[in-house]
Amino acid sequence: MTPIATQLWSNRLPGFQSDQQYISEMVDDVYQATSGKGILVVNAGLGDVDELLVPWTKNPSIRYIVRLHGDRRLIYEGSTCSVEELSDRCEKPFGNLFFKYDKGREEQYFFEYGSIKVRLPEAPDRELSLVVAKSNDPVVTKTKSDGYFYSMLTTDVVENDSERLAWIFRAYSSRWRVSVNMRIARNKIDFDDVRVHSYKSLKNLMILYHVASYIY
Repeated sequence: MTPIATQLWSNRLPGFQSDQQYISEMVDDVYQATSGKGILVVNAGLGDVDELLVPWTKNPSIRYIVRLHGDRRLIYEGSTCSVEELSDRCEKPFGNLFFKYDKGREEQYFFEYGSIKVRLPEAPDRELSLVVAKSNDPVVTKTKSDGYFYSMLTTDVVENDSERLAWIFRAYSSRWRVSVNMRIARNKIDFDDVRVHSYKSLKNLMILYHVASYIY
């Protein structure tokens, strides 16, 4: 196993400009190491910012799935609309029912989804898909508007294909395992209390943790 994205940073680091600076550098490292293969999967907090989303969209070699905030503006059928508005208007021809047990009670939830073709106003030359899911389960989707919407922008034009849409959701959900692993790393290593001789030593410690967690 060869780590290809192992940066740690802080706003107190000399030369720090923004989080997007380091994220962009790591994306470049990953694409170089993988010869441009793969697809970026990013949550709204990190990915739905112009400093990343616009250059990624303008670069035809980059594929991504990025969850969006409701106030992000997109072009749909010649008009500029918010993601929240488009999520409401998007037809969702596919769906499933699922059940959860909570405190001995069975609760029924729905999950329906679809997609529409959109473009980013800041990079209108590339056709994109807005993939939208709606559920009454707040654990699945967290933005409430007549139910709960879960909206993602992807460079894959999926044409309302049920299998392809399901793959998009599975791909996005895979990032949860990464988030959990990083949360465990922060809690176990407790960087605030670690004392080493250099910033490089701290980064090396993070690499060792990931190697150990992979073997474990």
